[in-house]
Amino acid sequence: MKVMGDQAGSVIQVAQSSDHPNLNVTLVGTGNTLVIEEGCVVFGAIHLANGASVHIGKQVKCSGALALMCHEGSSVEIGSNCLFSQNVQFRPSDAHSVFDLQTNKRINPPKPIKVGSGVWIGQEVLFLKGAEVADGCVVGARSMINKVFKEGSCIIAGSPAKIIRRQIKWAP
Repeated sequence: MKVMGDQAGSVIQVAQSSDHPNLNVTLVGTGNTLVIEEGCVVFGAIHLANGASVHIGKQVKCSGALALMCHEGSSVEIGSNCLFSQNVQFRPSDAHSVFDLQTNKRINPPKPIKVGSGVWIGQEVLFLKGAEVADGCVVGARSMINKVFKEGSCIIAGSPAKIIRRQIKWAP
């Protein structure tokens, strides 16, 4: 794992039993947190800026690079025993503010992304701010997850994603 940026004021906890070949972590600002639990195989890029956090649960396996881009105190939480295909992206913030012209109120604040335990994520899936996938789901390749899916054991697919099958289970 290669860490770039100022680690002062940030927390990085990576279990020794995890494998992180070619994982590039970039820290910007302070108060960032990265936790990778036991038995994980994770590589790709994690960018944390200004109080952002990423928590990856136990036994998460990636067959291709992940891209987690967390800014403005946003967060990504991934449960245990998940399987990721290649080129999966997480974007819990837009990284640039957009304001209403009349009220000057920000209209695109960051929102956390959560992936439950036992989730299988297909190739080139994009998770946007506020997305959530419940335990035991399968997410189809090239899907865009932009809302909360509270129902577990489903197949979710499409752009934007929707539930296409219920009451499933999968085996690695």
